Amino acid sequence: MMKKKSIVILLSLTLLAVCLPGNMLLSYADFSPAYDYDDDELGSDDYEIEFIDATEEKGQLFVYWVPKHGFNEYDVLHYEVSVKYPESDEFVFLKKIASDDEEYQYWVPVEVEDEYGDYEDGWAEMDAYGFEFPVTKRGYYEFRVRACYRDDWEEGEFYTEWVTGGGLYLNMKKPVVKTKTLSSTEVLLSWDPVEGASDYIVYRAKSLKGKYYEMGTVNEFFPGEEVSTYWIDEGLPNRTYYYYVVPAAKYVGFWHHGTPSKTVTGTTGVLQSKISSISSTAKKVTLRWKKDTTVSGYEIYRSTRPSSGYKKITTIKSSSKTSYTDTKKAPGKKYYYKVRAYKMIDGKKITGPYSPRKSITVKK
Repeated sequence: MMKKKSIVILLSLTLLAVCLPGNMLLSYADFSPAYDYDDDELGSDDYEIEFIDATEEKGQLFVYWVPKHGFNEYDVLHYEVSVKYPESDEFVFLKKIASDDEEYQYWVPVEVEDEYGDYEDGWAEMDAYGFEFPVTKRGYYEFRVRACYRDDWEEGEFYTEWVTGGGLYLNMKKPVVKTKTLSSTEVLLSWDPVEGASDYIVYRAKSLKGKYYEMGTVNEFFPGEEVSTYWIDEGLPNRTYYYYVVPAAKYVGFWHHGTPSKTVTGTTGVLQSKISSISSTAKKVTLRWKKDTTVSGYEIYRSTRPSSGYKKITTIKSSSKTSYTDTKKAPGKKYYYKVRAYKMIDGKKITGPYSPRKSITVKK
């Protein structure tokens, strides 16, 4: 049974020739079998292999190539694949694959251009041969493939020329990101170094499923020095933001990205508190509010007027305590209350916004 492989290939020779260096260009050169037929018979183009390439996925490379006639390429007996390892100058034999071996047959989605460079029908599926290639060393792997076919006219077997291509293996792991409030407007993001990464790109959104924007890149400015693994983000006061970090490395003039970190939250300053309930018994008023484990404690304010005259009546030095009872209140009198949280950062007290006020008339 043929398998599908989610690999994106852009068949644009012009674009590749402009953007890629010569040693990375996927080969689209003319190549032919050892012998050509007469004009009325099969010609050299009938045995072309379109290209060979390799992509990194799940800690390995997936090597694949697309023959001109797909799986039904007549007279092809098998394919031979060789590899040139990073920092090596020679190809070594890797694998021989029969043309009818379904274990190596895949459907590859390809974005197709017409003769004018426009995309005609968007995506098409092409027949490709491929296999997973476990590797451990980081770097660029170059592969080449050729087809062996039966020549009934000459009663022998002949090979096409080699077609070369390659893929980069960096295997950059997912960063584990932590956040810490630095001030009313700053968040510190930090993570452990990712092997193989020289840069880290920081993304931020206002909500978990919102649009993430690139905030900046943490990189190695001076060769030989350790790459920084932190980022101080500036935001609006007393807000929650959502972040993820992507490791990256530049190789042969091109940027390559690793697996993004999990999304984490970070808070500037202290979030606004909210009084969840207020109640009264004889000469007493009891307030309750929602717990915030990121803060150091809470301040309680009281007034006899709705919009002014609020004075702090107590400070609660614990984030886990979420209630307070105000005693010796005058029966029948109306009181107004507000709560705000605070956080101690490097010995400095940072306070959040006041909660919306709540009022109650004390029971007699």
